[in-house]
Amino acid sequence: MGKSIVDDSSISSENILYALQNYITQDQTLIIFDGLDEIPVSDQHSKIINIIESFVNTYVQTSTNISAFDNVYLSKLFDDPSRSGDNQLIVTSRIVDYHDALLSGQFAHYTIRPMNTKHIKDFVDY
Repeated sequence: MGKSIVDDSSISSENILYALQNYITQDQTLIIFDGLDEIPVSDQHSKIINIIESFVNTYVQTSTNISAFDNVYLSKLFDDPSRSGDNQLIVTSRIVDYHDALLSGQFAHYTIRPMNTKHIKDFVDY
């Protein structure tokens, strides 16, 4: 699948941070935040939700600069961020705790159903 850009022996954390910031400002990132439901509902949970929402509002927009927090009608009228080729964000959560970890804004929500080995391979290869 993907190729790791990190080689522990030669890249400093500062250089990795710089590279990530460049990719983000050039709209070339896919950020995956896995396990939103695993953060306890607390001040920390609220802070993380706010950080994610701020990142989305600033860096994950359609090619016409519409974010998930803009007017619902506008976001449907113009273009969908999933088709724009710009920065993308995937947030995962188990269904059991999903409604306790919701982000505000207009986000597409998907449920991945249980899959056997063949279906997983087909999904990954798609």
